[in-house]
Amino acid sequence: MLTRTSSPVSRALRTRWLPTALAAGACAASAALAAAQCPGWDVPFGSAAQPGVVQALQAFDEGSGPALFAGGQFSSLGGVPASSVARWNGTHWSAAGAITTIAVNSFAVHDDGSGPALYAGGGFGADIGGQVWRWNGGAWSQVGSTSSASSIYALASFDDGTGPALYSASWGQVLFPPSSYTQISRLSGSSWPVLLSCTNSAPVFRFATFDDGLGAGPALYIGGSFTNMTYPGGTIAASGLVRWDGTTLTAIPLAPAGFTAPFVGALCSFDDGSGPALVGGQFGSVNGVAAHNIARLQAGSWSALGLGVGTNSDSVSSIAAYHDGSGPAVFAIGSFLTAGGNPAQRIARWDGLGWSALSTGLAGGSPIAIAAFDDGIDGDADLYAGGYFTSAGGFTANKIARWFGCSTEVFCAGDGTQAACPCANFGAAGHGCENSAQTGGAPGRHGKRDPGHARAHLERELASSLSIFLQGDATVAPTAFGDGLRCTAGNLKRLYIRNAASGTASAPQAGDPSITARSAALGDPIAPRSTRYYQVYYRDPQLGFCAAPQGSSFNVSQAVRIVW
Repeated sequence: MLTRTSSPVSRALRTRWLPTALAAGACAASAALAAAQCPGWDVPFGSAAQPGVVQALQAFDEGSGPALFAGGQFSSLGGVPASSVARWNGTHWSAAGAITTIAVNSFAVHDDGSGPALYAGGGFGADIGGQVWRWNGGAWSQVGSTSSASSIYALASFDDGTGPALYSASWGQVLFPPSSYTQISRLSGSSWPVLLSCTNSAPVFRFATFDDGLGAGPALYIGGSFTNMTYPGGTIAASGLVRWDGTTLTAIPLAPAGFTAPFVGALCSFDDGSGPALVGGQFGSVNGVAAHNIARLQAGSWSALGLGVGTNSDSVSSIAAYHDGSGPAVFAIGSFLTAGGNPAQRIARWDGLGWSALSTGLAGGSPIAIAAFDDGIDGDADLYAGGYFTSAGGFTANKIARWFGCSTEVFCAGDGTQAACPCANFGAAGHGCENSAQTGGAPGRHGKRDPGHARAHLERELASSLSIFLQGDATVAPTAFGDGLRCTAGNLKRLYIRNAASGTASAPQAGDPSITARSAALGDPIAPRSTRYYQVYYRDPQLGFCAAPQGSSFNVSQAVRIVW
């Protein structure tokens, strides 16, 4: 019944509930497993091949279940051979076809009328140009003709009034005379006609669809480093950010006239309670408002996010809105080493009131991509970061790491860190006490982002054990309970009774009441912000397994504390 640990252990230790839930903290000693705090870092991903960089992340369900696609420049990820793109399903990595490319820079999900599909854009060398590829669930196929620019840096699906369309932003260079250019194209049939363009610019790094609330409706916001942009209606002066509605291009003021354009490398629509929209990049102020590298655009006006992040020489490379169990927040990654004036190494969290660090952050290189992904196992999404870094929260993390969210905490493990198991039958770190099947003890999982859909899951018990999901409103010190340890006490309720299949049991199942509904039906309504404690005990008929006391016919998972 645990949930997740903060140590760089396998997925099996990243338990969720089964009387426990998501726990994790950046503690280094064994006590971290006994009373881990969450949220925290978890890095069970193996290593990426050299040169090894992950620079695009996208959650997408191709029909076989939710998955997180990682793109970049690598030949393997998590120890699995993969050509520039790999797929993570919450448990393991797998190859996702092969794209003949130097690097995948961007992903987008787009429906061309035949159903949602995943698209990837990347760089293929100056002699080939940038290309866009479409994933059909088993293979990649090139979409349209090759871009004349050397790499695709951004993709987006946007309805400009004529139906959803796929947009790409590509960047290239001219050697004689030396210059650079960006082309923004809209897919039409099998070709990519250029719609918008700018010269002598850095690449356009981000697209974001956003409604500014001023009555004009949603539009495509384009961020980069440019001082002008050309569209069918002419050329406009711009300072790193423009708004495109399908017909009209409008500059969004970032810098006073005559100043060098700031670099906008991140865009994300997010509402921290004061209105949606965020922009990030590299700047000291936006349109006269002091804002170190990150600011909020609301109803046409700019405001700072506290003291921002880093110094004027730092940058924000990506932003994601995510709820990690501590409330809705926006997470920013980049080259910065401070947030809100306090240490925060390359990643930080803004909750609408202030900035906070994520443990010791990311080290060994800069992060590039960030995305939230729910693997569907426990109802909680996790936050993933990719880039050049080699550690996260002090743990080895080769180019990719996961910050897991939770509204629960694991305790009462049978790994010897809090109390002795009845016959010294210690389980694996963070699990319940060992059982007669020698599975390392049964860990549980549990997710609670939405109380109506929270689910408990127990692993590594005996193959077909009868399992009882137990809830209490108080705790006791770890006490011998069969072959395991019990900490759940008070107003005890038997929520569900299940027979395990292949050593796993889950509840509620289809047709069952939710945990909160079941608790209320048993006379214990759960009010928001109230706390309950959970364990699962299960049959173990091997009476001679535990020598002292001998004859116990059941065991128990670790416990979990949930704030509902």
